[in-house]
Amino acid sequence: MSKKFFKTMTMGILIFVMVFSLAACGNKDNDKAKESDNGGNDSSSNEQVTIQFATYGLLEKATEKFYTKMAQDFEAKTDVKVEFVSYPYGDLKQQILIKANSGDAPDVVHGESSAFSSYLNSGFIEPLDDLLGAEYVNDIYDGVREAMSDDGKLYGAPWICSTFLLVYNKDLFEQAGLDPNAPPKTYAEMIKYAEKISELKDKDGNKVFGLGSSTASVPVSGENVLSTMLTFGGNIYNDKGEVEVDTKGNLDALKFYKEVQEKGLNPEAAKLKDLRNLMAIGRLGMYFDQVWGTSGVVGINPEIKDSLAVAMIPATDATDGASLLAAHELHIMKDSKHKKEAAEFVKYITSKEVLEEYYNTTLPFIVARKSVNESLNLNDNFIDPVKDSMTQVIALAKQHSDMENALLEITSAAQRVTIGNESPEDVVKKLDDKLKQVLK
Repeated sequence: MSKKFFKTMTMGILIFVMVFSLAACGNKDNDKAKESDNGGNDSSSNEQVTIQFATYGLLEKATEKFYTKMAQDFEAKTDVKVEFVSYPYGDLKQQILIKANSGDAPDVVHGESSAFSSYLNSGFIEPLDDLLGAEYVNDIYDGVREAMSDDGKLYGAPWICSTFLLVYNKDLFEQAGLDPNAPPKTYAEMIKYAEKISELKDKDGNKVFGLGSSTASVPVSGENVLSTMLTFGGNIYNDKGEVEVDTKGNLDALKFYKEVQEKGLNPEAAKLKDLRNLMAIGRLGMYFDQVWGTSGVVGINPEIKDSLAVAMIPATDATDGASLLAAHELHIMKDSKHKKEAAEFVKYITSKEVLEEYYNTTLPFIVARKSVNESLNLNDNFIDPVKDSMTQVIALAKQHSDMENALLEITSAAQRVTIGNESPEDVVKKLDDKLKQVLK
């Protein structure tokens, strides 16, 4: 074989090897690009996807077993593993904001309506419309969807919900000569009922209060008072989204608080836990609470369970009853590398199947998805009278980061017309000035 032929053949082999190598490298680069486009989650990979779920639920004795089983069932259905990131209830929001700020956010966060504005204004949560799909989003009651949206985009998925409802003691109704199956339909009727109940004494001769409406110096009491303002046709924003509190509706609400105080119907400046305790020991005929608050009443006195009932918020001349939303919400974080799987998890734990188990094994709540709410199979009929309560939800025009301080100012206004004995006309003007400063 000639040297010339050998050199020619060798060069040909080298060229073939170089071309094959370049092609192989190109294919590897394309594979990496595809993996990057999938957020590091290549659907063809056998590696199991893990999503992180930040919640306090695993730390609560009442819900620990449910949360554990929920995660196991989701993994069995989807092969997506759920890893819990647990913080105590009071620490969750702050810890999530810290983790998100450092680039270490979980995929899904268990939030609450009181924390929504903080998460929204942080910029760390993802719009959910495309992730959950139009069918899911449109299935949420209008007021609930508006309360979890900003600029027309949904940022929170409702999990378990409630409005403020009227909780009442059927036994005390009977003792006062009232029909236990006919709760008051209007505020005027409710005051008449409360007057009759307030004539009663308990077995030890102690006063029985007719009506409890929390006005203590805590944000949840502010939500209760603001819900009363909404029911009387008031609000803290006008139609232009501007703070405007000095209105007839808000004035009428403060007049209501003054009336029940003067008639001795309402415990002074009570927290919800105080009202739950009074209800549990038979010294309160009616009070406003979220539906899961009745579990607290039963926890104090299990024997009261059969005497408890709930009703929709009574109507006024201005509305058919209205309330802010109280909700456990689910947020998907912007930095999540598994948004598709996170969305599937959100859909799963807000499904009929899971919500039925949640209700039947833990505590009562209302469902904010119309199709699910209408088809739930529950082990009691306790919430039947209030299953339509999500239609009473009114969303505020703006999600302000300092809303908690605004709520404290609202409770302060209620206290000034009750224990402070100030005129509602003066107080509503002062509240207008205060909220224009706080919510500017």
